[in-house]
Amino acid sequence: MLPDLQIRKDKVAEIKLALWEGSLSQLAIATKFGLSQATISRIYRGVSWRWLPWPDGTQGGFPQTRFDILQGKTPPDYVKTIAEEIAKSLEDNKN
Repeated sequence: MLPDLQIRKDKVAEIKLALWEGSLSQLAIATKFGLSQATISRIYRGVSWRWLPWPDGTQGGFPQTRFDILQGKTPPDYVKTIAEEIAKSLEDNKN
């Protein structure tokens, strides 16, 4: 396994793309690149390589909106769900 400091920028960009696509687990990505799952997790959380942007141009940890999309929630669905929960809560408090 390679330490974080020995991973090249182009490899981290490939790792971020694989995480972005969401088709492989962190463990599968780690195996593919000869790294530990912990290293992949640090990249995912933005602990390591936070300055290198994700495919959407954001920096830091994995973007929450992308996570929601991979979980089957689109941002409008997410907003709609929150609005429905607030409306229900208001209705419950009214009664």
